[in-house]
Amino acid sequence: MGTAIRKHIKDFAAILVLVAIAAGITLFILVNQKLSAPDWVPVLGKQTYTFKAEFTTAQAVTPGQGQSVNIAGVPVGQVMNATLENGRAIISMELEEKYKGRIYPNATMLLRPKTSLKDMVVTLDPGTPAGGAALAPGDVLPISRTAPDVNFEEFLSVLDADTRDYLVLLINGGGEGLARNGRTLAQVLRELDPFQRNVAKINQYLQKREKNIKRVTTSLSGLLNELGSRNTQLAAFVESSNGALKNFAAQKENIKQTIALLPGALTSTKSALNSIYKTSEISGPTLTNLLPAANGLADAQIAAQGLFNATENDPPHVISDQLTPFAKESVPALELLKSTTGNVVAAGPGLLKFGESLNYGSNSLEAAPPGEVRRRGGDASRHLAPRRRHVALGGEHAERVEPEADAGAGRIDPALAHQADDRLRGVAAPRPDLE
Repeated sequence: MGTAIRKHIKDFAAILVLVAIAAGITLFILVNQKLSAPDWVPVLGKQTYTFKAEFTTAQAVTPGQGQSVNIAGVPVGQVMNATLENGRAIISMELEEKYKGRIYPNATMLLRPKTSLKDMVVTLDPGTPAGGAALAPGDVLPISRTAPDVNFEEFLSVLDADTRDYLVLLINGGGEGLARNGRTLAQVLRELDPFQRNVAKINQYLQKREKNIKRVTTSLSGLLNELGSRNTQLAAFVESSNGALKNFAAQKENIKQTIALLPGALTSTKSALNSIYKTSEISGPTLTNLLPAANGLADAQIAAQGLFNATENDPPHVISDQLTPFAKESVPALELLKSTTGNVVAAGPGLLKFGESLNYGSNSLEAAPPGEVRRRGGDASRHLAPRRRHVALGGEHAERVEPEADAGAGRIDPALAHQADDRLRGVAAPRPDLE
C-alpha cells in the first residue's frame, strides 16, 4: 500500500486536500446553522440548559433550523423542539449557561417573524427579581406570559364585512395616492428619522424610570378609586359649578361693561402713577434738603427737654404761679383789641376809596408828562397797567389786584372794589381764639 501511495502521491495529496476542504465547509455550515452539540464536542460543543414555554400556537416554528431566542435583539439560545400538551404548544429552547438563573416568573416571550417568509424568532424579556425566584432548568413559562405571531388573515377575520370593504377602499386609495410618488414618500420617511430617534430616547428614559411610572400609575389608580367612592360629592360639586357658570353667564353684560371700562381705568391709573412719579422726583430733593433741619431738631428737642425738666423741678412753679396769671390778665386787653379791630373794619371801605383815589392820582403823575394829564383828562388811565396793593390789618396781609381802569370813565369797576372790601373784612375780622 505504501508503494501504491508513493506511485500516486500526487493523487493522494489531492484527495487529502479535498477532504480537508470538505471538512472545513461542513464545519462552517454547521456553525452557521447553529447546530447544538454536547459540550464534549470540540468547537461545536457548548454548555446550555433547557427552558420551556407554553404558546397557543407554534405556527412556523421549525426546530433544527437555527431559529434563535433573542434578548434585546442579541441571540442567547435557539429553539430545539415543539410538542403538543393538553391542546397547547410547548416550545423547548436551549439557552446559554451564563443566563441560567436570570429568567424570572414575570418574563415574557413573543413569537415574531424575522422575514416575510415566516422565519420565526423568539423574543425574550427575562423579567426582574420582583417577580419571584428565578426559573430552574426545565421549568415552563405559562401561557399568560407568552404571545404568538398574529397573521394578517387573523386580523382581517376580526373585522366585519363593511369594515373589510372600507379597509379595501382605503388601501386602494393609498395605492393611487402613492403612485409615482415614491421619492416623496422616501423623503418623508427620511424626515421622520430624527423623530424616531427622539422617541427612542424618550422610551429609554421612561424605561429607566419604570419604578416611578409604576408608582404614579398606582397612585392614579388609588385616586380614581377614591373619586369613584365619592360620586355623591362629585355630583354636588358638578351641580355647584354649573350654577356658578350660569351666574357668570347671567352677568355677561355687566362683565362686558366692566371690561369696556378697564382701558379708561388703566389710563387713569397710569396718569396717577406718572403724577406720583413726578411727586417723588420733587419730594426726593425736598426731603434731602430737610435732612439738616431734621438733624437740628434733635438738638432743639434735647434743649427743650432740659427746659421742661428745669420747669418741672422749679420750686416756685413758674407755669402755675406766673404764666397762668399772665394769661388771665391779658384777657381784658385782648377784648379791647377786638373792639378796636371791629372799628377799623367798619372804616375799611372809606379808607379803601381814599386809597384808590390817591393811587390813581399818583399813577397819573408817574405815567404822563407834566400838563398832559390835564389835557387828556380821564384818558391817561387807559395806559396804566394793573397794580398790586398790599394792605396790612391786624397783623394779617391781604393782596389786592387793581384791574385796568375803564377806558371811558377813568375809574375802577365798583364790583371789583366790593370784592376787595370783602377780602379786607375777612382778613381783619375778629379771631374767635382771642375772645
